[in-house]
Amino acid sequence: MKTIVICGHGGWAPLDGYAQVPKGCSIAFYTDFSKTLAGDEANQIAAGTYPHAPKQVIQEFKVCPNFRFYPENTIAEKEAIIALKGADRELLFTWDATGRPLKHLFETLNPTAEIAFHWACCLYTQLNQTPGSAQKGINLTQKQDGYYEYDYTNRHYVKIF
Repeated sequence: MKTIVICGHGGWAPLDGYAQVPKGCSIAFYTDFSKTLAGDEANQIAAGTYPHAPKQVIQEFKVCPNFRFYPENTIAEKEAIIALKGADRELLFTWDATGRPLKHLFETLNPTAEIAFHWACCLYTQLNQTPGSAQKGINLTQKQDGYYEYDYTNRHYVKIF
């Protein structure tokens, strides 16, 4: 079975719907739905050195949100991830600024391919903010010991719970 790691930034909007995992394939997610993934953990997934099991693996014929993966912010970020790549895996990136949906990726596969996909991206949920809405718990960064918000001013994660 071939291993492909989907790299970049990831998110889902409710209007994108859902995608069915093709025959012979699976896709592993390393955070819970509506959570983000710390960059160092995404790099470990790409390298094949992440020390924890996926949070969820969706098997063939099952459905998952039709997540989109987006480009890395810079070419240097992409090159840094490629330098970490394990020998047993391929890395998949996109340069499409509108994001590449899983459904389209799955539809382009060879129907006889057996692929274990690994999602090394966030599972960010794109929700409309309304005045006074406090969506606590949505899109926090999930690490092994809890949930964090990123403090952009001081450039570090702050544990929420």
